[in-house]
Amino acid sequence: LACGLRVVVTDIPGLKDWVGKDINNSGMIEYVKLPKLINTDIPKPEEVPIFESRLKSAIETQIISLKTSGQKDIQKYLRDKTWTEVFEKIERELS
Repeated sequence: LACGLRVVVTDIPGLKDWVGKDINNSGMIEYVKLPKLINTDIPKPEEVPIFESRLKSAIETQIISLKTSGQKDIQKYLRDKTWTEVFEKIERELS
């Protein structure tokens, strides 16, 4: 997204809120439900094929959307999430 491209991401807590309603509704981002985990970071083995299937479907959705509707101009919603802004924010925090 920071590059203005369509993305597929895992649906981690807090991401949808951080990204915001406009980007979430733009079709530029496709969320994939995480597999059930053992502890905090190890997927249950039986969940891996299901997760891979969800990833495949999300990627296919983005490819089809790109072919049918092109690359939407969502730059106005991404202003504070671009690489330039991220680096400027870090510099402001460090100074």
